Amino acid sequence: MNRFLLFLSWVCIGFPCSAQPGPQTVLGRTDSLRSTILNETRTFYVHVPAGAVGTGAAAKRYPVVYLFDGDAQFAAATSMVQYLSTNYNALCPEMIVVGILHPDRRKDLTPTHVAADPPYWPVGASRTSGGGEAFIAFLERELLPYIDQHYPTQPHKTLIGHSLGGLAVMQIFVHHTRLFNAYVCIDPSVWWDNQIVLKETKRALETRRFAGTSLYLGIANTADGGMKPPQVLTDTTAATLHMRSALTLQRYLEQHQVEAVATPREQHLDVATLLGAAPAQRVALPGQVLPGRQPHVGALHRRIRRAALSIWRQPQVSGRRDARWSFPPELSADKPQFSSAKRSQ
Repeated sequence: MNRFLLFLSWVCIGFPCSAQPGPQTVLGRTDSLRSTILNETRTFYVHVPAGAVGTGAAAKRYPVVYLFDGDAQFAAATSMVQYLSTNYNALCPEMIVVGILHPDRRKDLTPTHVAADPPYWPVGASRTSGGGEAFIAFLERELLPYIDQHYPTQPHKTLIGHSLGGLAVMQIFVHHTRLFNAYVCIDPSVWWDNQIVLKETKRALETRRFAGTSLYLGIANTADGGMKPPQVLTDTTAATLHMRSALTLQRYLEQHQVEAVATPREQHLDVATLLGAAPAQRVALPGQVLPGRQPHVGALHRRIRRAALSIWRQPQVSGRRDARWSFPPELSADKPQFSSAKRSQ
């Protein structure tokens, strides 16, 4: 049922039914701009909170969530942001959501060009790879300024990416840290090109501090045979390369006295399809991996709520959540640079 409702939401956005006249529920609009950096027109979806229209709208400004793979993720992510920011939830502020489309995601979301990258990429499958830095330049110099110019934004920006999108999140986090305030990295493909971004992350953690920036890391359990994380980390087969690389990223974060969470309960694909399906009892403590092989694709949506809990402060007023949100330049002393969703949900 959850999958059907998410699919139905997507259909309502992409294919409005002319046979049904009258008011319709719309999650967002399609926008585009001509990129001189990429030499092409880039399309993206934009959700603006309902409060941006009507009385007092001119004075309202919103933080922005940028989301890779907008064609697959925008409807579900926007629905979850709306749900989490309602008055009876108030786990995060109302936010603008920008879902970025990728005419060639392997080009946009990879940092280097490789002819092949087994076991996941056979010869010829990655012939256009390696456009990551040009794509990031497009984000920094064209897309983000465009959104700030045409929509009621606040300075606070969050970036969400899954799989190859998670790889791009880590590339930006390491090499363009100040581009975003918060990063949500879900089941990242940091195995790419002999783990090049993984190695760069290790060097960055050894030599730099990331004060004022938060990173949420979620990992799906893609190992066969009921393997536990310690077994995955010591395994050398191609079957565990994806999960092994992500767990190594978590280990690097922990080794440098920062905090991360790996809760590989979902498969890689389920991370992107089961929005908000994680009940409170599924929250894992930092470093704890819950059992069971689960898919990679659904991990994104299960983690959005947890990421919101870890990134956004929840001020209390007389025992009740205050709808006024602050965006401090530095994380508080009791809040780790790399946040995890330890709190009950």
